[in-house]
Amino acid sequence: MTPEAVTVLAAHDYAHRLQHGATNRSAALLDRLMLDTDISLLWSIARVHPRKLWNRSRLRFPGFARTILHAGPWGVLARIERHAGHAVQRRYLLEHHYPYTLDSRLLRRLEGFFKEFSEPGHVLTFTPKEAHVAKNLTAGKRLFDTNDDWLLSPLMAKRARHIRQGYEIAAEMDTVFVTNPRLLEKYPDHPDVRLVPNAGHGTIPETGRSFVKRERKHVVVAGYYHPERLDLEAFEEVLQAFPQVIFDVYGSLDGRIIARRLLGFPNLEFHGKVHVSRLRAELALVDAALIPHPVTPYTLAQDMIKLYDMLGAGLPVVCPPIPPADCAGDLVYLVKNRNDYVSRLRQALSERDTEAVIRRREWSARNDWDARYRNLKQWLDE
Repeated sequence: MTPEAVTVLAAHDYAHRLQHGATNRSAALLDRLMLDTDISLLWSIARVHPRKLWNRSRLRFPGFARTILHAGPWGVLARIERHAGHAVQRRYLLEHHYPYTLDSRLLRRLEGFFKEFSEPGHVLTFTPKEAHVAKNLTAGKRLFDTNDDWLLSPLMAKRARHIRQGYEIAAEMDTVFVTNPRLLEKYPDHPDVRLVPNAGHGTIPETGRSFVKRERKHVVVAGYYHPERLDLEAFEEVLQAFPQVIFDVYGSLDGRIIARRLLGFPNLEFHGKVHVSRLRAELALVDAALIPHPVTPYTLAQDMIKLYDMLGAGLPVVCPPIPPADCAGDLVYLVKNRNDYVSRLRQALSERDTEAVIRRREWSARNDWDARYRNLKQWLDE
């Protein structure tokens, strides 16, 4: 039976998702939890940088009515309702700036709100940072849903001790979801570990390329790229090899990389972060996609959401053999090493296989967020 209340300790700020259309696993699942009428009370709790909190009370979200219940220097609590045929009642967003290393102070705040509104119910945690809080909440079942291995991230090197403790706590929760088989190895003795990969937003109509004729071919590069997630030499080689092809970059690209290495390429167009709806519209217009990630323990522990959406558009995608590309078979153009990028992209740009386009879109339709939510719903109902 579905519990009356669910609390989500989110890895990302759901208010940012509503405002800017950001794409990540926790936000995609929260979208569906918000609409699940079997859940009468839903809490979404996320840490927000203190500089962002000052305007939280003024935020407005498309499709939602938002009522501020509490606003203070430590955070904002808001109730949201949809403008749909029926309002989704008792949905609360709590945004705070307490460091998770001071989780006792945060817990006291949370316990106060839970006493006033309702119990937390089942708890869903997305990162080892929130695991410290989830452990001490009076709750029903606890689920740890992990995207990647934070201990392998260079961005988390200064917080390694806290992250390691979080993983130890997460390993004691009732259930663990992992996104790729390699992460299963982190929980060899856990009695209930389930493989639940990431997903995409479904198929994208292929009408764009039929109606919009461009003089030059376009290749999309999308995602969050910093030095540990970008094979810069391979990317530069591709840019040099295809001077007549426009490379459209969407998302975050480390500013130092742009300034030092990439600004000199006239065929590189940087569009920055965009709403997911705009990115999907662009995927319907381009000719191919490129994912220039290096193959490292860090990238092998991830599961690229962008690939699901690229295949949803039927695009030929050139990428290294990292999840989920390593399980996509001939739907993608895998590179064995950085010297393969140019030849594989040339093949992708010259592809005329309509059957491959259909198979990619079918694969994406089977691996959308609705399918992944059914895994979560099953856990909630058990």
